[in-house]
Amino acid sequence: ITEDDIESELMIFILAGHETTAHSLSFATYALASHPDVFARCQQEIRQHLSSVPDAEHPYSVLTPLPEYVEACIKESMRKYPVAARGSLRVQLFSGAPASASSKNEPTVLDVSHLPLPCSSVTVPEKTIFHINIFSMHNSKRIWGEDAAEYRPERWLKVPTLTSTGAYAGASVRGDLAGDGPDVGAAEEQLVFLPFSFGPRNCIGMNFALWELRSVLCAIINEVETISLPTDQYPVLADESQLLQTDMITMKPALQLPVRIKMRSSRG
Repeated sequence: ITEDDIESELMIFILAGHETTAHSLSFATYALASHPDVFARCQQEIRQHLSSVPDAEHPYSVLTPLPEYVEACIKESMRKYPVAARGSLRVQLFSGAPASASSKNEPTVLDVSHLPLPCSSVTVPEKTIFHINIFSMHNSKRIWGEDAAEYRPERWLKVPTLTSTGAYAGASVRGDLAGDGPDVGAAEEQLVFLPFSFGPRNCIGMNFALWELRSVLCAIINEVETISLPTDQYPVLADESQLLQTDMITMKPALQLPVRIKMRSSRG
């Protein structure tokens, strides 16, 4: 790669590789400071995990995998506060497309009879671009249930891993979507959790971003004794509706998110 190539991609490196991860860390820290019980459990799991790892162990092997509940907290933060709040997908027909699109020049017909629309199907020409409101989808009560607005890491405890296509498998979603009870289903199958988009054009920096997020967040949780929101000094922190700026390409805090911390005094 030449210097000119690097220069032409610098904005992508900065925007996609650091700015979005920084906002994700801000939201994750805010969520933990808002839920001291969740923070305490994460802290216990991380310290137990780190105490069982030899000092010479490579950092990557230390953080992959993380304890289950810590991973659940990271996933729940990305669900509730998706930095990539909007996305787009282009319809492209391939071999193996549905019977309603038997040839390359024929449009795809989507069955939408299960949705509250005035029609039962939608005809989609090839190369149509869909714009997806990921923030609304991640916070939809219809998808996630009545507690969709709550930060509840427990909803992710069934989830094994992040798939290579950019979606998480096995997240709890509304039963009427999954068709099997009140709290079952897979987010990957329903395509309702897309922090890194989905498919062959999902975020190319997904694994790098997750590694950064895990590394920094675990260091903070391990080194800090307590964390809380200074709502006495900044009452606005108690009103989450004023904290999010969603009218940009990426979602970010609408204002600074200060937290009050007490550093770890000893390692005994």
